[in-house]
Amino acid sequence: MKTRIKIAAFVLCFIIILLVGFGCLRSNSPTFDNTAEIDKESILSEARKGGLIMDESEIDQMISSPVIVANNGKTFEDLSLYKGLVFNGWLAAALADVNGGGSFGLAHAQTKDGVYTFVAEMGGLPILTDDTYYEGWIVRRGQNFSLISTGEALLVEDRVYNIFVADEDLTDYDFYVLTLENRDANTAPSKHILEGSLK
Repeated sequence: MKTRIKIAAFVLCFIIILLVGFGCLRSNSPTFDNTAEIDKESILSEARKGGLIMDESEIDQMISSPVIVANNGKTFEDLSLYKGLVFNGWLAAALADVNGGGSFGLAHAQTKDGVYTFVAEMGGLPILTDDTYYEGWIVRRGQNFSLISTGEALLVEDRVYNIFVADEDLTDYDFYVLTLENRDANTAPSKHILEGSLK
């Protein structure tokens, strides 16, 4: 009889300890507010201050700078080159939507045996109209600011590709911009959509 009472008391104490412990865990558990909005404007503002994306003065420089022509620069209008590439050891950039939207992309660049190759794959971009297109730009920022057009980007289903090759080392052009352009006589870069640093 005494043994049964001891076992019952032990089981009761064990249950009480479990309940108290569970209550402590619940009271210390973090709570998450699923209704909180991400402040994209603040994120973009901080990115501009940190130089991760262009500020207004650099955008103005892009508009006013002459576009450099690369040596034998060629924009590929199909994906044949892209399909065979392996990007190990290339410079890479995660591309940020500078309008606070849902666009995204990755860019890669390298110079090998005197040939520069640039490739970007992007998605979630605003839908084009008949008189608009996407154009890519590689940019050398800083004191010797200059830019090279990597040409009109290729739309394939829900992805946009920008593939560019030149016969010179352009790895000092280590910033990429994708712009939304109108089919008009203006050759200057227009609305910035994606930007990123190649590192």
